[in-house]
Amino acid sequence: MLSERFDAFLLDLDGVVYLGDELVAGSREALNQLRKAGKEVRFLTNDPRPTREQLRRHLVGMGVEVDPEELVTSGWATANYLAQEALRSAYVIGSRGLASEIEARGVEVIDRGSCEAVVVGCDEHVSYTHLRQASRHVFEGARFVATNADASFPSRKGPLPGTGAIVEALRVTTDQNPVVIGKPFAAMFDSALRNLDAERGRTVMIGDSLKSDIVGAHRAGISGVLIRREDGPPSFDQAPPALEATVRDLGCLFDPTAASVERGRSTTRNTMGEEL
Repeated sequence: MLSERFDAFLLDLDGVVYLGDELVAGSREALNQLRKAGKEVRFLTNDPRPTREQLRRHLVGMGVEVDPEELVTSGWATANYLAQEALRSAYVIGSRGLASEIEARGVEVIDRGSCEAVVVGCDEHVSYTHLRQASRHVFEGARFVATNADASFPSRKGPLPGTGAIVEALRVTTDQNPVVIGKPFAAMFDSALRNLDAERGRTVMIGDSLKSDIVGAHRAGISGVLIRREDGPPSFDQAPPALEATVRDLGCLFDPTAASVERGRSTTRNTMGEEL
């Protein structure tokens, strides 16, 4: 079983554990099984809007017990990056939660005046004024930092514009590429792996995105399991080296018929062992 191959599990949240305000079927039971088996668990999300405490309360409200130290958000990881780089002030396009995480690391969030960094996160209320102000700061030498580069994020009504859509507007305006913190980039995985007891060879990333979760796992030197609910063959031509298996949900971690991706081929097997 996949659950027996690994000692530490890094889990994407959106689309894997929950979708909106509802848990994905079977995810709570699978998490309980992992904990009973003594597995280390970390939850990774590229959503920069909530603080870790807000996210903890959201999960607890859905019946998932979690410690704040098990949560790695792109907003929290971005705040760590700013502090590590000794950047003392930032203009933030993003939520109050993102600003709070940044302030908690001793970085001043400014509305006016000069700053040392421009941080772009997901913001449903972004306006032309915000983009104009951020562009000016970048032109004046502020470091351009993005919490993540996801163009969209899932919802029950379909994909919604994500941080990457805002980042792209600023990138085109300034002709500068940002430092990106979230998956699949190193800073996010470094934050998640830092305090694990498990070796990297016994650590797996489980997510529903090849571009962020599985590619990020490959870059971090760990295995990946792709959550994929659609019927039919996978859409990729060549399985990324990190991809260990494709499964329908977290419950399949405990299914002895869930098979690995065959190396060197795009063929996988479903949870019944049948070739797709």
